[in-house]
Amino acid sequence: MLVPSNGFGSNRRRRQRCGLALIIGLLLSLSLNLFASEQTGIQEEYESKAAWLYKLLENIDWPARGAVSQTNSYVIGVLGQSQFGPALAVLGEQTVRGRKIIIRQIQSSDECRDCQLVFICASERDRLPQLLETFKRAPILTVGEVGGFVEKGGLVNLVARGNRIRIEVNHSAARRAGLSISSQLLKEARLVES
Repeated sequence: MLVPSNGFGSNRRRRQRCGLALIIGLLLSLSLNLFASEQTGIQEEYESKAAWLYKLLENIDWPARGAVSQTNSYVIGVLGQSQFGPALAVLGEQTVRGRKIIIRQIQSSDECRDCQLVFICASERDRLPQLLETFKRAPILTVGEVGGFVEKGGLVNLVARGNRIRIEVNHSAARRAGLSISSQLLKEARLVES
């Protein structure tokens, strides 16, 4: 025999389903916001690193015999899997000291001959000793983003600490490469001698 429903059971199930849907929606929204926040954090980090690359071009002098004296541009080679995104495109629209900035994605040190600055991405961590050996004493500003970069012979390291980018400079390696770094930039850096 069927007993007529008074509606209490179905209302409770409906409220449970609505509550469950609300919780799932909130969790989904929270996870999407965390992902977006992480992506925004990475984007902001690389925008700051791009700004540092610009500042490095402003504050470093290359030897007169180098590639800079023969062209009207600064060539930045990006070696490895870059996370710069649109920040590099913006940098590539700028000029420094009346010279255009040209950005090139490169895969090997052989492609760096006419670069003034080579940014070595974190993806190249395992190849770092070999890469830095090929750039040793060349008038190329090597810039990295991994711990120990300047201690291994890289010239400048851009380290994310909290929400800021700190700069480390291997001043003696820069001098051996024939690069002159402004005293103003050196004041902002943690100096490493090797």
